[in-house]
Amino acid sequence: MVPTSLRGCLALALAIAAISIALPAGPAHAADSAKLRVQLRWFHQAQFAGYYVAEAHGFNGHPGEVELTPSGPGLDSMELLAKGETDVAIGWLADALRARMRGADIVNVAQVFRRSGMGVACVKRSGVGSPSDLAGREVGVWKIGDEISVHLWLQRARVAENAVRYVQQAADAQDVISGRVPCGTVMFYNEYWSLLGAGFKSSDLYIVRFGSAGLGMLEDGLYVRRERLEDPAFRARVANFVAASAAGWKYARAHPDKALALTLAKSPALDPTHQRRMLQSVLDLIPADSPFGQLDRAEYQRTVEIYAHGSPNAEEIRAAAVGGWTDRVRAEASIAKRRAAQAAR
Repeated sequence: MVPTSLRGCLALALAIAAISIALPAGPAHAADSAKLRVQLRWFHQAQFAGYYVAEAHGFNGHPGEVELTPSGPGLDSMELLAKGETDVAIGWLADALRARMRGADIVNVAQVFRRSGMGVACVKRSGVGSPSDLAGREVGVWKIGDEISVHLWLQRARVAENAVRYVQQAADAQDVISGRVPCGTVMFYNEYWSLLGAGFKSSDLYIVRFGSAGLGMLEDGLYVRRERLEDPAFRARVANFVAASAAGWKYARAHPDKALALTLAKSPALDPTHQRRMLQSVLDLIPADSPFGQLDRAEYQRTVEIYAHGSPNAEEIRAAAVGGWTDRVRAEASIAKRRAAQAAR
């Protein structure tokens, strides 16, 4: 008898391999000429574990067909996409709206995170246990759109706009840990765990989760340039990527230890404990009971309104949001997944 875990591996491998059969291949030279370049939004880490799983089993049934490239400080995945330096970019909707405002016709083809993983963490012993306590204090932000959610949170709490100063913060919550700032924005799959790893207990922190407070903006989605989707071969390859990624995230949920091992193989210096926590937190943002990549139109519009709120470019932001997504690729990926599932039985 084949062990259950091995049957799972075989089923995933068959499913992903079958995807290439289920999708139209287009001209052979177009499909085989180069790797599909996918730009991650940050360094290699468990935030992207599902893609590592799919890569290990072979996108399109052929290992090495997709190239996953990490980003880092100073690298904007949407800017790289707009310049044609990558084929697919993982990014936030706020990133995409900024790029579209600059004239780049990039579109969301799959929304991977259905909820925001961002919020604010404040150290209670610094004297902050409510929004009003921040009057006259500083909040650390990355200034990548996170400051907008902080501003709205404070505005709702009737804290005067000029009462709080936003400062550029260091990575990994180091400024909160060192006491340089009493509060800072955090991702609950990353910096929050850094705080706990530094010795803080959850009871030591005053926490605001933007997703729960109606202030979170859509984060990790898959984006491409619209013009590329007119090429059937390219569209099929992106649909393969979406379908294989869905299978990869499903497998990562069922086999977190193996997904963690693949993550650490990408970057051996990573802290395994931190990455395990990150993986579990990320999986909470990808509902298991919802179709992978489905974009919630209401959440899309809510993100647009949060981003536009109080901005002098509000109407430009709203205009840029029109036509900023498409279901075309996900529809093809869904067909491929159904056929792949049948082939794997």
